[in-house]
This record gives sequence, C-alpha cells and structure tokens, in this order.
Amino acid sequence: FWRELNTYRELVGSKPLTLKTTLCISAKTRAEKMAKHHQLMPDNENEYEELIIFAPHGYGIYSLKILFDDAFFNNFRGNSINKRSDFTRLLAKNLQIVGIGMVRSGYGVYICIKFSSSFW
Repeated sequence: FWRELNTYRELVGSKPLTLKTTLCISAKTRAEKMAKHHQLMPDNENEYEELIIFAPHGYGIYSLKILFDDAFFNNFRGNSINKRSDFTRLLAKNLQIVGIGMVRSGYGVYICIKFSSSFW
C-alpha cells in the first residue's frame, strides 16, 4: 500500500511519504480492533489523522486504486479537501509520514492508514 500510495502522490506532484514504524503499529492495532468488532471504528482520541477502510472479498488489494480514481477523476480539488473523511488528505503536499495496518477478518480486510504532516 505504501509504494502504491507514493505512486499516486507522485502523479499529483507530492513528495513520497516516509513509513513510520510507530504509526504502523498504531494502525495495525486499530485494524485488529475493527476486525474483532466487525465494524469500522474511528480513533477519535488519537493525535494523528486516519483513514479507515473495510474491503470485502478480494477488493482489499484494489481499495487504494478505487479511492484514488474516485478522488482524482471526480473530486480532486486541492483546495477543497474534507479534513475528516476525504481520501485526498493522503495526497496533500504537506503530509510527511504514514503508518498502515491491515487485518483479514471473515469475508474481508480492515485497513487503517494513520498519517501526519510532521515528524515527531
């Protein structure tokens, strides 16, 4: 996911993201919790932004492509990003670090992507 995300960022003129181990652990923990409860559960008490996804069946490997295509071809307006829910937050030029966690559960995959615009 990280390499694919950086490819999409390159297409819109943004620098590559650094994969941060501590954010990956946090994202994996969030994905495990969502899988355990079988529902999407945002982490409202965290200092990092996140994007949470449930991808049924074999769509997990295509989820970033689907989100990117939707954002780029239909909704991409660099100055009108929805700060809470829009995938285009991951394409922002000021974003620097990312952590990705994925857990398979039942008939799908729970994915959590945590990110920040600053190194901490």
